[in-house]
Amino acid sequence: MMKKLSFTFIIALLAAGGAWAQTFTVGNLKYEVTDAAAKTVELIGYETMPEGTLDIPATVICQGTDYTVTAIGSSAFEECYAIEQVNIPAGVTLIGSWAFDGCSSLAHINVAAGNTAFSSEEGVLFNKDKTRLIMYPVARPGETYTVPDGVTNILSNAFERCGTLVEVTLPASLTVISNHAFAKCAALSQIVIPDGVGTIGSSAFMNCFSLGRVIIGSGVTSIGSFTFMNCSSLTEITVLAAVPPTITSSTFDGLSLDIPVYVPAESLAAYQEADVWKEFTSLKGLSTGEFAIDNLKYRITDTTARHVELIGYETMPEGTLDIPATVICQGTDYTVTAIGSSAFEECYAIEQVNIPAGVTLIGSWAFDGCSSLAHINVAAGNTAFSSEEGVLFNKDKTRLIMYPVARPGETYTVPDGVTNILSNAFERCGTLVEVTLPASLTVISNHAFAKCAALSQIVIPDGVGTIGSSAFMNCFSLGRVIIGSGVTSIGSFTFMNCSSLTEITVLAAVPPTITSSTFDGLSLDIPVYVPAESLAAYQAADVWKEFTSLQAISSGLDTPSMPESISVYGGMLHNPEGLALCIYDLTGRIVYSGNATTLSLTAGVYVVRCNGAIGKIMF
Repeated sequence: MMKKLSFTFIIALLAAGGAWAQTFTVGNLKYEVTDAAAKTVELIGYETMPEGTLDIPATVICQGTDYTVTAIGSSAFEECYAIEQVNIPAGVTLIGSWAFDGCSSLAHINVAAGNTAFSSEEGVLFNKDKTRLIMYPVARPGETYTVPDGVTNILSNAFERCGTLVEVTLPASLTVISNHAFAKCAALSQIVIPDGVGTIGSSAFMNCFSLGRVIIGSGVTSIGSFTFMNCSSLTEITVLAAVPPTITSSTFDGLSLDIPVYVPAESLAAYQEADVWKEFTSLKGLSTGEFAIDNLKYRITDTTARHVELIGYETMPEGTLDIPATVICQGTDYTVTAIGSSAFEECYAIEQVNIPAGVTLIGSWAFDGCSSLAHINVAAGNTAFSSEEGVLFNKDKTRLIMYPVARPGETYTVPDGVTNILSNAFERCGTLVEVTLPASLTVISNHAFAKCAALSQIVIPDGVGTIGSSAFMNCFSLGRVIIGSGVTSIGSFTFMNCSSLTEITVLAAVPPTITSSTFDGLSLDIPVYVPAESLAAYQAADVWKEFTSLQAISSGLDTPSMPESISVYGGMLHNPEGLALCIYDLTGRIVYSGNATTLSLTAGVYVVRCNGAIGKIMF
């Protein structure tokens, strides 16, 4: 009885321990039972090498029993060079290491809807929430790839043997690069490890024979054995970590120890004393200040994010100025995010400027005095700027930033929707004779139209509250100014040296705040027209009271006093002498200002002013 019990116990133990693991073949593919009770199997290989599309079945039948395929075993299809596509069913929740390693024709990996473990995007295999990149098809078309933002871990062997992959961009979200992640990517030319990565796994870039440059982020604390083994094309390494990462004697096995290794300047001594790092004979401190590349000068603004500002040049640029998206200094890639104040001031030979996507800041007077500048172009994808007809705006076109000095044509209409004309936007536009401002405008900033020597007149819309300092300074040809009803303040020197001004009209009921320099250089005897009901207020207001010819804008619509040549008939206003006209609707809003010989307006009653006379017209 004892022997029988012992034998029965052994049989039960062996069964429970899986000693009787069952394997079988169905339709050329081999399986192993992983749970007899749950009826699950793992796909472990094949009899004849598969070709073309490999459809992993959701279920298989063996000896009358239905089994669910839940796993693909390690090395199951290793070196199956004829597989071009793999379709993974919903039930597969585990894929073993090197399952498809060496499948050199594999270009697509698809995952069935409902799979709770995996997902695919552009045929790249991820875990379900796309935080881990599991497998990148070896023969995936195209030689560059950007790992999506949100991925935190590139798993073991994910890109292994991707022989056509030349460039990969890693996201800021990344924290781990696992063992063999990019091993044997023979065409990969460079790699930038984000600052958030703490660990680079063993053999991660082993046998990447074309890898020429490596930038290792500031957060890396350890780099595994054989990680860059046989990367024989490496000509420089940049390590941004303040504390030397832990490495082994094999981490850079097969590399020359004479290549330059750039490290933070303040950490140079630490690297020179650290195990293995000290073996490199050309350890150098990274620049933290200014440098020049291809005639342009830069200043480092953020060493961690690797941002620089373009601050000037060595020899004055001519023709087209292409602002680079990135520059390399001492082995480090920097993104150009700003163009500094006065960076290209007085560069009279620049004709066109091309701004890349990464530039989000342009300083004051950056292109002031670029008298040949006719076109400004902004790259697609720029989140700060846009251009329309070569005029530079912010992204949503609410702010006009820069109008090319030499832009063809002498008139310009600012698009409706613009609320702010920024500082220096039109400065020194010597050929600009006329500009029309939209009703949407609320602010005209400092120096906005300064030194526009040909500008003949300006009408400030009623929505503008502030006219900035020096906004029209040295506009020598400016003959007439109409200041809208909403203006509350006009800055210092705003109309300084506008020596051709023969009249000013101010529609604001309350005298705008001005300074003694606002109209510096003008004759105080020119007529200044103000609302009749506010005449006394202007006569008592600081600075305004200095004008000797303050006059009321007549509100008497029944006693028009117009030049005889102006008439309305046939639905048109006729102005055969081309006299300067300003026309208002009955709310006081300016609807036209100019010297057109004929003009058509929407039917209604309007007030017209010409040569100081006020009259009523009807269309």
